[in-house]
Amino acid sequence: MTNLNALSGIELDQFMDRLDTHYQDCDSSSLLTSLRAQPLKADSLDAIERLHVLWVNAGDSNAAKAVLEHDAAALLSSVPDSQQPELAMNLIMLRLRLANYLNDDRAILEQLETLAAMAERSLNFDVEHYRHHHMFEELECGSLEVALKAIEVRYSLATSNPDRATVQAWDMADRLQRRARVLASFNDDEPAREAALEAVAALRTAGPEQSVDATDWLWLGNALITLIPLRLAMFEQPISRLIAHLPAPQQRE
Repeated sequence: MTNLNALSGIELDQFMDRLDTHYQDCDSSSLLTSLRAQPLKADSLDAIERLHVLWVNAGDSNAAKAVLEHDAAALLSSVPDSQQPELAMNLIMLRLRLANYLNDDRAILEQLETLAAMAERSLNFDVEHYRHHHMFEELECGSLEVALKAIEVRYSLATSNPDRATVQAWDMADRLQRRARVLASFNDDEPAREAALEAVAALRTAGPEQSVDATDWLWLGNALITLIPLRLAMFEQPISRLIAHLPAPQQRE
């Protein structure tokens, strides 16, 4: 039930402005006291992001989670159906950031599953923006299970975008090279090498409708050569073939 006395809208924004200004000059207990002095309700994506961060800085992660659940649910129900998928995507990213900050792998994996389910649907917004979200890079530095799941979800977002039809081979190579590097970081050497070789095969076997050039091979070689140093020729040969039409100085470069 909505608390009609809760501070919201422009008044909440002004309140958070004051807290942001004074936070550097006070300790977390003072911030917590200020936040608990009256009920608060974030009613926009920006307010939800700001308010849950203030709760985190004040040391109350449960209150931060409540903002990302209760206030977020109320906001989702208030916007047109056409806006809900992208808003839901943004809220998932905020929940992932909080779960990652709290080192809560279970919560991270739950949100990644939700994101994977979204990727199976036709999304009417710029999916590319979210595929490049910094959270995926951060999650790839987490536990092995989290890192591998984040890679799969990023790939699912790529394949859900019909505009990427001509770079599907690159997307597969990217998925596999990320997987290879994560496995190697956990000293899982043989599966890492297998994933690296599969990444090479993804570009090597790309059909004529796929956009693959020398730059893609250089990118993949730079990513994987330390994992499969004896396979340098696998990168050299396609690059040589793709640049054969260039003048000699450009080839040497």
